[in-house]
Amino acid sequence: VKPSQVPSVKPSQVPSQKPTQVLSQKPSQVPSQKPSQVTSQTPTLVFSQIPSENPSVSPTTQSPTDAPTPGLCEDDDNADFYWRDKSNGEPIFKDCEWLREKGSTTVNTICAMVAPTDKVLAKDTCLDTCGVCSPAPPSVSPTT
Repeated sequence: VKPSQVPSVKPSQVPSQKPTQVLSQKPSQVPSQKPSQVTSQTPTLVFSQIPSENPSVSPTTQSPTDAPTPGLCEDDDNADFYWRDKSNGEPIFKDCEWLREKGSTTVNTICAMVAPTDKVLAKDTCLDTCGVCSPAPPSVSPTT
C-alpha cells in the first residue's frame, strides 16, 4: 500500500503499524484529551511551564547520589568568552575548543581570570575545561 500524495481530511479507520518517520511541521491545534498509553522514547526538548498534576510518588534517582547528573557540567561550544583586549582596546573573544587546545598552565590562567567587565569569561562558559563544576554533595535521604 502506497501513501497518498495528499493528506486525508478524516482520520483513517485503521491506525498504521509504525509511527511516522517525519515529524509534522504543523502540530494539531487541539491536543488530545487523554495522555498517550505508550511512553515516548525521546525526551521532550521543551520543558513544561506548568507543574504536573501527578508528580512522581517515589524519587527518580537512588539515594544518596554520588555524582552530578550528566550533561549539567559541560562546555558550551556555541558560546564565546572574553579573553583580552587588543592594543586598540577592541575585545578578543575565544571559544572553549580554542581553550581546550592550550596547555594546562594557560587554561588555568584563563579560567582564573576575573575582569572588571560584564563580558562572559571562560569559567562561565567552559565549565568542564575550567573544572568549575564540583559534584553536589550526596543527598542524605530520597528527595520527593
